[in-house]
Amino acid sequence: MQDTDSPVATKVPAWFWIVGFVALLWNVLGLLAFVVSFLTPVEQMSEDPTVQRLFKNLPLWYHVVFGVAVIAGTLGCVGLLMRARWALPVLVVSILGVVAQQSYMYFMSDTLEVMGGSAAIMPTMVLVIGIALIGFSKLATGKGWLR
Repeated sequence: MQDTDSPVATKVPAWFWIVGFVALLWNVLGLLAFVVSFLTPVEQMSEDPTVQRLFKNLPLWYHVVFGVAVIAGTLGCVGLLMRARWALPVLVVSILGVVAQQSYMYFMSDTLEVMGGSAAIMPTMVLVIGIALIGFSKLATGKGWLR
């Protein structure tokens, strides 16, 4: 077990920086999707009135947890690149937002009925990548790469 309180800097492998940078880009794309969801009128998101109804009926809390998920994910990745230990709890907050957001889609709306099973692909990727980032930050903490 490595002493993580030691002032001696622990060298991280190059792949750590690559993963961190790609994860940050992924989360920035999520942040952009969040912003676009507020700036784009529902009528421009789809010509299908049923899909428009889905977007119009999203509850406020859905938008809040979407924002929490992408903002925390982006900040968590910044924390990883700063090699900060606080990245892990911030990424956990992000995944909690993702789970809340996706709970609405899977269990409280008819999104999959209206849009089909392919509508689950991106949300599933978001969940898997979010869980992987938590695992990555736990690994980095255990290796002493985060301080």
